[in-house]
Amino acid sequence: LALLSLLYGLVTGLRNYYYDVFNVSFRSPLFVISVGNLSAGGTGKTPLCLFLAQELIKLGHKPALCLRGYAQKSGLSDEAELYHQALGESAVFMGAKRSESLQRAHEQGYEIALLDDAFQHRLVQRDIDIIVVDATRLPSKDYWLPLGFLRESMRALKRAHILVINRCEMISEKELASFISALGKKHAQLTVIKVRTGIKGVVDLDGQPISLSQQKVFLATAIGNPRNFLHSAQGAALEVCGSHFFPDHHHFSEDDVRKIEEKARETQSEAILMTSKDAVKWPRKGEVPVWVLEVSPIFEGKAQYADKAQDCREVQGDSMAQDEVKAQDCNEPNPLIEAIMKLQPHS
Repeated sequence: LALLSLLYGLVTGLRNYYYDVFNVSFRSPLFVISVGNLSAGGTGKTPLCLFLAQELIKLGHKPALCLRGYAQKSGLSDEAELYHQALGESAVFMGAKRSESLQRAHEQGYEIALLDDAFQHRLVQRDIDIIVVDATRLPSKDYWLPLGFLRESMRALKRAHILVINRCEMISEKELASFISALGKKHAQLTVIKVRTGIKGVVDLDGQPISLSQQKVFLATAIGNPRNFLHSAQGAALEVCGSHFFPDHHHFSEDDVRKIEEKARETQSEAILMTSKDAVKWPRKGEVPVWVLEVSPIFEGKAQYADKAQDCREVQGDSMAQDEVKAQDCNEPNPLIEAIMKLQPHS
């Protein structure tokens, strides 16, 4: 695997050199924001991209989601299904070429384009590159695919404008501070934003809220880093009786439903718990109730700049994460929106 990883790194480096030297990228008339990562899946970029779209809409903007989906039997990826439900089908543009999706969005009057998982897609120029990293898988401690999870090395951060460190609650402040300090030495242009996972609540497949009081649940998910989902479920006052983790982007079959329901009954679970990305792919309502754990990012104070020793305001109080998520709506603009507005030339 080590040799394959070295070969992967060499090919990736040559590809980036090509794009750095030759100007072959498509320039869209839209203001393009890319939300991507350095590693393969599991960083939480899709929930963050959805959150960003919803925040831009609140501010009166009209963002379009342009993405290339993973092929599924339904014809749509799990990300596309999630965006359709949350934003409406008209705001989601899919196609083999992102340039064509951007053109269609422009023709339909959209002003901002959000590209999900596009950091490595250099055929399209972007105005802002946002990188999301998982605090439990910091790229400074990872390796190239297939030995590790990295698509690109830390050197690729020279192309980025904003770095979002997700799930900060899962590592020590000392380790986090050390990582941010190291960033400042080589990537002073980065705006660094720390994010924790907030629990909005649990709902059924019809969107009706479920009260949290130590109910027994069985986890079923097909996401990049299921360990973080387990951590969130345990933090939501739920008793996890068992779990089954499918490969990322797995398309659930009727046979999967039967097997998961059987395991849920065997563990005496009251319901099957999954993420929003899983719920849009779940084939049907079965004999065992299916609940969805809804999460939202909690931004820790103001943005930090990699070249400055600027402390973050911590979220005050010891209230539950659900209360912190609600409280954010009453606070000043979150650091991510603030950083984006500062980078816009017309702002």
